[in-house]
Amino acid sequence: FQSFVIKTKPVVAMNFKDACKLSMVSFTATETGTNIGINSWHWNFGDGNLFTGNPALHIYNNSNNYTVKLFGISTQGCSSDTLQANINIYGTNAFAGNDTLAAANQPVQLNASGGLSYEWLPLTGLSAANIPNPVATNATDRSYFLRAFTPEGCESFDTINIKIYK
Repeated sequence: FQSFVIKTKPVVAMNFKDACKLSMVSFTATETGTNIGINSWHWNFGDGNLFTGNPALHIYNNSNNYTVKLFGISTQGCSSDTLQANINIYGTNAFAGNDTLAAANQPVQLNASGGLSYEWLPLTGLSAANIPNPVATNATDRSYFLRAFTPEGCESFDTINIKIYK
């Protein structure tokens, strides 16, 4: 007759917040409900990147919804269940349009893309500043700077140059 010891499987949790692409995301893990101790934490960020450790820092290069996975291995050598949770990575790809040539004081239709909201600067010569498609009317060469952004505060920038010919 032989005896054996049944070891407890650790219970873990993870924490992170949705973020913008190209920004640092902090991932933390904790042992909950058990008090065994965790020797190693194993992350799968859902974009092909893995990491061992806690806390974990990661940057996502693209906007998307990713499935993050985590498991821990206890000091007794037992693995926790693998947790899964989704992270939303938001982003914009501002495009103000191609540089263009126009006659003096002739309207030029601007067409921004790549964001959910837009802001144009300077206001000089523009029909509106907070829409994707204002009309620009100028007597001299002008550059307009576009900020495309999301409600979460993720932003990107682009420029369009309008050259006026005589």
